[in-house]
Amino acid sequence: MALQWMYTGNVVISLVKPKPFEAIRLYIQFFMIAKALKLKGSYSNVEKSLTAELATASEKEIDEDDKDKNEKSSIISTAFKEILKDAFAYTIEGRTRELLASFLLKPYVKHLLCSDTNATKTKEFKELFQEIEGLELDVLRLVGGSLSSLSMGKLDSDGYSRSTLWCPLTELRFDTGSMYKVGPFVKRAKSGDT
Repeated sequence: MALQWMYTGNVVISLVKPKPFEAIRLYIQFFMIAKALKLKGSYSNVEKSLTAELATASEKEIDEDDKDKNEKSSIISTAFKEILKDAFAYTIEGRTRELLASFLLKPYVKHLLCSDTNATKTKEFKELFQEIEGLELDVLRLVGGSLSSLSMGKLDSDGYSRSTLWCPLTELRFDTGSMYKVGPFVKRAKSGDT
């Protein structure tokens, strides 16, 4: 991978039957190799490829969450959790760490904004952030950056509007899962179906 990057300025990962998160794991391995070899140069093409892989994986995870409404489902897969552990234990560049943290932005924002989140999700986030040092700070930075993009959708017949946010790194807009009463007589917010 390092040789490919030195000659082309990019790393192209082509897997016939990839396991979940396999391409992401390989990109993280490249960044570890690059740091160990002290390779100098621009990694922007590799970061773009990693961003695309994370966006694809995030959409798959969201689709799985929508299919499985089970509140006991894990916030992230064990395969991605292992990638996070490796990446944060072997201090890779800040931008790459932030890209990995962006994968948790949507579930964490939903957890913060939805009033009906259960204690299991709270405990799972707490354990994840304790287990992977530095991850919580990167996720909170992304939450702070995305809050400025909070927007409300069209009002439904009951006067509720669904909120959306934008991830500053992946430049993807996502539904927060929360609906808010809009108008002069705002009394309470209700949680959305997503």
